Amino acid sequence: MNLAQQNYSAQHPRTGYACTLSDLGEQGAVDGVLTKAGYHFEIQCPQRGAQKAERFTITALPVSPGVTGQYALCADQSGEVWYSEHGLVSDCLSMRKQVEKKYR
Repeated sequence: MNLAQQNYSAQHPRTGYACTLSDLGEQGAVDGVLTKAGYHFEIQCPQRGAQKAERFTITALPVSPGVTGQYALCADQSGEVWYSEHGLVSDCLSMRKQVEKKYR
């Protein structure tokens, strides 16, 4: 999804990053694989009312904790991916425990 965001931003220099999954989906940047991954994905832009989205946060939570996954995952425009062993987005964003590159 980080790569999809980089591509989206390059194609939309006036608006910047996509602030919703549907924006990425409309451009063909993400597909149905995300819905089959067992995680619920969300994109947020902290400066949503701004003219250009220069930052974003992607979060992913298991649809069925303990069944489809255990960890919360999050990322931002830096390209880094973090996780929370407790499945909490707040921990993921505050602790920023990096997912090893071999697992991305």
